[in-house]
Amino acid sequence: MSRRVASVAAVAACAIYAALALASGLDRAAETHPDLGQMVPAFLQSQTLRSAGAAALASGDSAAALTLGERAVDDAPIDPQSTALLGAARLARGDAPTADRAFRVAARLGWRVPYTQLYVMGRALEEGDLRMAALRLDALVRQNPALLADRRLFDPFERSAVGRVALAERMSLKAPWLRRYAMDLASLPPDRLAQRVAVLFAVAQRGTQIGCQPVGAAVSRLIAAGQPAEAEQLWRAHCPGAGKGLLYDSDFAAARLDQTESEFAWFFIGNSQTSAVLSPASDGPGQTLTIDSTASLPEMIVRQLVFIPQGSYRLSWQAVSGDGSPSDRTLAFFSCANATRDFIEPALDPRSRRWFVTVTMDGACPARWIGFAARPGASGVRMGAVRLEALP
Repeated sequence: MSRRVASVAAVAACAIYAALALASGLDRAAETHPDLGQMVPAFLQSQTLRSAGAAALASGDSAAALTLGERAVDDAPIDPQSTALLGAARLARGDAPTADRAFRVAARLGWRVPYTQLYVMGRALEEGDLRMAALRLDALVRQNPALLADRRLFDPFERSAVGRVALAERMSLKAPWLRRYAMDLASLPPDRLAQRVAVLFAVAQRGTQIGCQPVGAAVSRLIAAGQPAEAEQLWRAHCPGAGKGLLYDSDFAAARLDQTESEFAWFFIGNSQTSAVLSPASDGPGQTLTIDSTASLPEMIVRQLVFIPQGSYRLSWQAVSGDGSPSDRTLAFFSCANATRDFIEPALDPRSRRWFVTVTMDGACPARWIGFAARPGASGVRMGAVRLEALP
């Protein structure tokens, strides 16, 4: 086995599982107070030996790990965990041939042992069998989702096109860790983010959508990086209903006042002088947004980011007072900046009784914020049924 694979399969990963092995209170006590090890019942001795061997591997003491691994196998020769520990210790000592034999025995005795999974994954990577390697990685992460944070396990896949495809194939088979994989992005540098996004696109191409909320973290990172077009494509690929129109959720059906995951969904701006309440629409699909404001000036209430072709558009919506008559207390905005106060005064279409504005998408910015503000008034305004339509 090459030094590169030995490093992945033994040094990096063994450290992780050493910590897991020491999670047992009995084993931890035996490590902290060695004399307590003599009090462990005979049928638990092999478990204590394995925990001590894992701790030795984690600390870099491969000689002690080898001795403990041999003792664990002598104590429990048909236990796959003992044999796997022996294989890991031999690998850490640089004895690849005997390590391979130990891992083969461990594999026959039981596949779920993490050391064995890691070893087979490393061998598959060395041989270029990315599908087998991804299968073993999937098994490892299913056992311990915390491994999603370990870049050493994912780098061999995410850094190559073939590896990303193999990873996407496993995740598209309803891997329970897919949502977390999509959401845990805070520590990823830009190059790793691009690789993660490529995997998420590959998952979508295989017919698996992870949902609007889980993909929101990646979408936000792309927008912050100045990549709104790619962000919009990823949003449409994974968010059901996002590809059905120029606006997402134009009837507020999926809107939540606490939504903060994606700029391409309705985002409500909190303000001590304004209020917003969602309730089921009485005369159509989705929800009605009731807004009110006691501020002295118009205040922004809700917005979303849209990525649309250049051209002219008609933005329209319903806004009525408590008695059902059209209310002029809503204003629109269509801006490159999300904190604009350049509100647009709407006109009322007398036939449809809908408010509307005409806006133009030019080349000033690649995407626009679209949304609504409320004028102050004595009572609330109910609004909904927002529409964005291209003009000829």
